[in-house]
Amino acid sequence: MKKIILIVLLVLLMPLVSSAKTVYVMKLEGEIGVASQQVIDKAVEKANTDGVALIIEMDTPGGRGDAMMEIIKTIESSEIPIIVFVSPKGAIAASAGTYIAMASNLIAMAPGTSIGACEPILGYDPTTGQIMEAPEKTINFYSSYMRSLAESHDRNPDDAEKFVTENLSLTPKSAFERGLIELQADNLYDLIEKADGMKLKGMEGKLDLKDVNI
Repeated sequence: MKKIILIVLLVLLMPLVSSAKTVYVMKLEGEIGVASQQVIDKAVEKANTDGVALIIEMDTPGGRGDAMMEIIKTIESSEIPIIVFVSPKGAIAASAGTYIAMASNLIAMAPGTSIGACEPILGYDPTTGQIMEAPEKTINFYSSYMRSLAESHDRNPDDAEKFVTENLSLTPKSAFERGLIELQADNLYDLIEKADGMKLKGMEGKLDLKDVNI
């Protein structure tokens, strides 16, 4: 019997508004697929019309590689900063979620969350139920892709590659100490306060979130 997975993708696009600026926030929860891709496309498009940043609150075990790559293309084409916040407590950014986070301009993690575990698999053997391991060329492709994303945002490429080659999974503290994320934040308010004034690679000037009201 085919397992049906309910994708909970809440795109609230809540504006955090001041008189001068807007930060949009969306939630990405559940398995990543075509629906996720379409919603993120719309979120990024909307945020780029009148926003100063888009925050993606993420809690995902991963999902489809093709949808993941399309989402990454959308994020990288954004003219405003895209921030991935692994939140709330207990949330994960695993597999495809880690790649998407690595493509963002800023990664933040809440306490009790994790990131990583990106070793690709072919699926599960229908007769034994065991994991079917991906061939070496597939692992090499995804590890180099992860490395490239990390390098493009001044993150630790060696440890980023281990997300794939060693199925590495990290806590916020470990990820921060290894140079794989930029911030540890308790909640959305804390994230915005800490992110204000940060210089992000590929973006002109500093992130200005000082007057944003939540």
